[in-house]
Amino acid sequence: MTLIEQLEEARERIRELEGALRPSSTVSWPGLDPTTSQSAILESLLQAAGPMSVHSLRLRINLAANLAHDADDDSVEVAMHRLRKRIAHHGIVISRLRGRGFYLDQENKARLLAFRVPG
Repeated sequence: MTLIEQLEEARERIRELEGALRPSSTVSWPGLDPTTSQSAILESLLQAAGPMSVHSLRLRINLAANLAHDADDDSVEVAMHRLRKRIAHHGIVISRLRGRGFYLDQENKARLLAFRVPG
């Protein structure tokens, strides 16, 4: 196998892995109407077993949104602030452990799942 063939094979494998990591875009949230970034945050927090750092959330947002430039930590904080405000009206609380990250407890995950409609 030539070097060029190996490179193409590696690129294809990277595309497959990125697709596997990308949050599902077929999920909708009627009543919540989150942005793409906020939807990626919601999906990530639902799947997480514990707190998710801002850095981890930033990576998920970048994958979901296919951004030409990377979102920075400040933009994640802004998206999180707006999302927390948006879902608070429905009794859903995203908690934060200082120095560890954001998380949803089981009660809030259940409330959030009531809004989730798989496509």
